[in-house]
Amino acid sequence: MTGWLLALIAMLYVAGLFGVAWYGDRIDLKKKKQLRSYIYSFSLAVYCSSWSFFGTVGQASEESWSFVPVFLGPMLMFTLFWKVLNKLILVSKKANITSIADFIASRHGKSRGLAALVTVILVMGSLPYIALQLKAIVMGFQLLSFPGDKYLNLQDLVLVVTILLAVFVIIFGTRRIDTTEHQQGVMTAIAFESVLKLAAFLVVGGWVCWQVSASGASPVQLPEAREWLQPPESWFQTLVFPTFIMMASVICLPREFHTIVVENSEIKDFHRSRWLFPLYLLLISVLVLPLTYAGKQVFGDTVSADSYVILLPQALGSEALAALAYMGGVSAAISMVIVATLALSTMVSNEIFMPMILRSSGDGERNYYRFSGLLLNVRRTVIISLLLLTYLLYRLMEASTGMPGLAGLGQLSLGAGIQLLPAVLGGLYIRDSNLKAVYLGLLTGASIWFFTLVVPLFVQAGWLPTSITEDGLFGLSALKPQSLFGFEATSDPFSGTLIAFAANTLLYIAGCFCMRPSSVEVRQAVQFMNVSESDTESYRHVRVNRKELKALLTRFVDADKVEGLIHYQLHDVPDNGLVNREALLAAERLLAGVMGATSAKVVMKTSLTGGQVRLEDVEAIVDEASEVLQFNRELLQGAIENLEQGVSVVDKNLQLVAWNRRYVELFDYPESLIKVGRPVEEIIDHNARRGLCGPGRAEDHVNKRVAYMQQGCAHKSERMHPNGKVIEIRGNPMPGGGFVMSFTDITEFREVEQALKEVNESLEQRVHERTQALSELNRELVSAKAQAEAANRSRSRFFAAVSHDLMQPMNAARLFSASLESSPLPPESHVLTTHLSSSLESAERLLNDILDMSRLEAGKLRATVREFCLSEVLGPLKSEFDLLAEQDALTFRLSSRAVWVRSDPSLLRRILQNFLTNAFRYSGSGVSPGRVMLVVRRANDQQVRIEVRDNGSGIPLDKQELIFSEFERLRNDGKGLGLGLSIAKGIADILGHRLQLRSLPDKGTVFSVCLNTVERKVVQQHRVSMPVGSLNHLKVLCIDNEQEILVGMSSLLQRWGCSVVCAGGREQAVAEVGRHAPDVLLVDFQLESDCDGIELIQELRVLIDNDVNDEVPAVLITANTRQGLREQCRDQNIRFLNKPVKPAALRALLTSFAQSSRV
Repeated sequence: MTGWLLALIAMLYVAGLFGVAWYGDRIDLKKKKQLRSYIYSFSLAVYCSSWSFFGTVGQASEESWSFVPVFLGPMLMFTLFWKVLNKLILVSKKANITSIADFIASRHGKSRGLAALVTVILVMGSLPYIALQLKAIVMGFQLLSFPGDKYLNLQDLVLVVTILLAVFVIIFGTRRIDTTEHQQGVMTAIAFESVLKLAAFLVVGGWVCWQVSASGASPVQLPEAREWLQPPESWFQTLVFPTFIMMASVICLPREFHTIVVENSEIKDFHRSRWLFPLYLLLISVLVLPLTYAGKQVFGDTVSADSYVILLPQALGSEALAALAYMGGVSAAISMVIVATLALSTMVSNEIFMPMILRSSGDGERNYYRFSGLLLNVRRTVIISLLLLTYLLYRLMEASTGMPGLAGLGQLSLGAGIQLLPAVLGGLYIRDSNLKAVYLGLLTGASIWFFTLVVPLFVQAGWLPTSITEDGLFGLSALKPQSLFGFEATSDPFSGTLIAFAANTLLYIAGCFCMRPSSVEVRQAVQFMNVSESDTESYRHVRVNRKELKALLTRFVDADKVEGLIHYQLHDVPDNGLVNREALLAAERLLAGVMGATSAKVVMKTSLTGGQVRLEDVEAIVDEASEVLQFNRELLQGAIENLEQGVSVVDKNLQLVAWNRRYVELFDYPESLIKVGRPVEEIIDHNARRGLCGPGRAEDHVNKRVAYMQQGCAHKSERMHPNGKVIEIRGNPMPGGGFVMSFTDITEFREVEQALKEVNESLEQRVHERTQALSELNRELVSAKAQAEAANRSRSRFFAAVSHDLMQPMNAARLFSASLESSPLPPESHVLTTHLSSSLESAERLLNDILDMSRLEAGKLRATVREFCLSEVLGPLKSEFDLLAEQDALTFRLSSRAVWVRSDPSLLRRILQNFLTNAFRYSGSGVSPGRVMLVVRRANDQQVRIEVRDNGSGIPLDKQELIFSEFERLRNDGKGLGLGLSIAKGIADILGHRLQLRSLPDKGTVFSVCLNTVERKVVQQHRVSMPVGSLNHLKVLCIDNEQEILVGMSSLLQRWGCSVVCAGGREQAVAEVGRHAPDVLLVDFQLESDCDGIELIQELRVLIDNDVNDEVPAVLITANTRQGLREQCRDQNIRFLNKPVKPAALRALLTSFAQSSRV
């Protein structure tokens, strides 16, 4: 048979499972109860994995009776010990149990740690066996496909099957968040597979037996057959203990617990399975020996006995039956993988991941729908992870030698699962079962199982050194896995499991006797041990509305808790709407937290159904109350005994009724004095006569203290005993009469108190002296601070005063330098003027940096934040640096967009100027020409990022933290003081903008600033009327009170082709405007004492043209650093330039004026 045909059959089979599951999800099993019970009964046959289908024949070939426990164990559980399963189902349904880990943890204090431990043990034990199911699929495929078929990769086939199974489990097993809801589709598909594998085994087995009998051979006629069928040498090792293990597997294996317990809808379904499931096992078991005998006759020892079921039909001439046998084995393997994965994923997600997620979430009010979606996604992720781990484990097993067969790994998996049996049975039947006992037994048993059975497999596979099995762990012979502590019986899986299980059970029972359960465990024991079938069938026919249920609960339970239950269970049910059974069960559990489970049941029954209280209910209430009372009494006595204080309690008759050991020790009472019923006056008299009550007559002390108790007055006192002990005595009356006294030894406290008093007295003098010294120092600091502030104010005034005077000559020098550069000069002179211009530019930059730094440090720099379009800042920068790029032979580009931001445009321009200056200085690598880009990008919906990029040598990572510090430069080239980026950072801090730096060596650098965006504004633009063209014949009026500046400006502008008129003050400017109307006004700010540049510009504009919408362009040129000056210019539609003027910026501005058109 070709491999492709087999693969196609397998894929079609898996696709058919999808169809069966889809159908199962859509039938109403609540109405079709008989069909539901059959589906439940046949789904239990998930127990029969590929081990039962293939491996039992292999077992029987080695030892004829060894396969019997595989079928006998569950048959005994369902026929003789069915009450254990019955109670397990009832308890789990009552407590809404989702897995065996949840069951054990809920019974023992609802411990998350215990649930996680159980989950880890089951995952370790189950994954190898699940991987073996994939191996069984491959084994059958290899047996039936042609040996020369090389076109189909078996590993790919297994991977495809694994992925399809993951999809199947996710689609049909994770639709709902409540894992106690039944997976109808999955269970219907499992029941279908159970019928298929039973039919396949019966048809193949019957046909093989018929063929063998037709040949005239009979097992009982052959001597070797009689010898093969001899009873085993060790009944215990071959039958008794293995049968016990298989019985336990019905309870402890995740897939069996899930199908038997979690998927049970009604207990009646279980009662039907009590005869149907054992019959199913019996039908399979009767054909194991005939198939084994036939395989031995046909093949002998030439093939693996695990393959008899497939090879026998093929050898006897029926390829179709061989394919049927293969599909039966595939169905056995796939059903086991599906249910085991579903059960394990529920445990892993619920007991490990979800507690972690809940602890990490800080939301007090969690969104239920968001949380449910998260939980489902976690379960789906866990399913995929488990199946991928299974596939990887399968690949490792394929690549390793020494791995056991189907039966061997099945026994290994059972060895892990059986370790849970003491905790499960103890939780059902042992009242003193407690968390510590379970931990003690489970950790011991699981550790021995892992060390004796799993570690040798790792050694055989080459994953661990052989010294562990040869010499023992850490070289200790007692720690050899196969002879642990001298027990040589650990050489096979069942013997190793026996030792681990025995140690587990003994330690668990010892823990139950020696350790007390907690209060939570006592309450859970009552719920888990006192259960009947009527409990799970409660409220099925009760009709009560939401309002009635709320009224009942409010009588016994806090209103907030009642509202929480109503909101969670009945948020979509109106007040007169009927309440479902799940809400009634939840209400009963809420009442049980207040009055106990039995009392809650009685209250619900009598209030909602009007039923009578049965005698057994009263008996249960009394038993429960007695248990709680006994527990509380023991708990109270234990708490009192472990107090550090001495405690005595007297009743309303002033007779001693309770005390602790510490009370006797503090007063050194004789044993005969302290006993129940002793009058308290006798004890006080005893103390008074020993001098423990202070000076005075004993009778007076007795009368005084007895009077306090009779009056019910609380009191507190201290007494020093003759031996030096100081005892603090507190007395408090009890409601209804009686008195509680506590006695605390405070001797050490009083000694420390006295020592502190002595130290305090000596410290007072030292504190006084230190206070005087600190006061003097504080006066000196105040004086020093005042001097520093005065010096700082003087420095600020100095910088403000000299800034204008420094900038004026610097401005004139820059203008003369620029004029010389534009003049036709000899080459030598041109070089000198270039150096002069560069030096002046450097001096200007240094001076600006120093002034800016002084203003930042003095806190004089203020931001005037407004909303504006970025083009208002970026346009002038583009014009200014285009000319610099042309001079420096660099490539400079602007990539912008019409974005409105909120910032101070002047300070933002200063930041970007510093970024661009650095980029121009450091761009280019010496090989490639320099490139600088000014880019505007969206950072997110609320922010925009302005980036300055260059292709320079970059900034090393260790320098990037220092680059924004003062006086930090990458290269000591004499250009600048290293203040530019520090100033940019200071300005950004004032504006609240975030600066960023990205750079790699030899990859260039990106400086950026992030700004908040605002909605686009529609602004009336003032258009400037100017003829289109170059600067030729542009009429410029220059106004400045410094003659040198006027001369330099006139020289520079004339070389650019402008027609220049100069004025030294207001009167001369007005006269010049009267003679010739200029195209552009260049005006200094500080002109005369009674007039500034802005006022003069306004006056001249009125003289030139009265149309306010067609104003003459004006530029205010100043070295003044007054706050708000730029904003004032902007409001008046006046452009602003700082002194000293940069020729490039001035020319760019004049060019923009010249290129503007009249409106």
